Amino acid sequence: MKSVFLNPLRPTQATHGRREAVRDAGGYERTTVPLAEFRWADLFRATLAWPESEAEFERLLKKALRLAGSELAVGLPGYTGRRSKPK
Repeated sequence: MKSVFLNPLRPTQATHGRREAVRDAGGYERTTVPLAEFRWADLFRATLAWPESEAEFERLLKKALRLAGSELAVGLPGYTGRRSKPK
């Protein structure tokens, strides 16, 4: 998956890109809970480094998918409890 969210000068956009990529890969479900995407973005921002390259983005996506199914994500809107693999 090619990321356009590697620019370190735009961290909000980069966090949004990681969150979207994880959800799109099945890491968590879409929900109608207000501001749910910010809670997921906070989790990823607090636990994962910024990707510096496309290869690193792919590696971090795999880590983020495991994180989305972990105990750290319990209680977040859309949590599924499964550790997804990238589609």
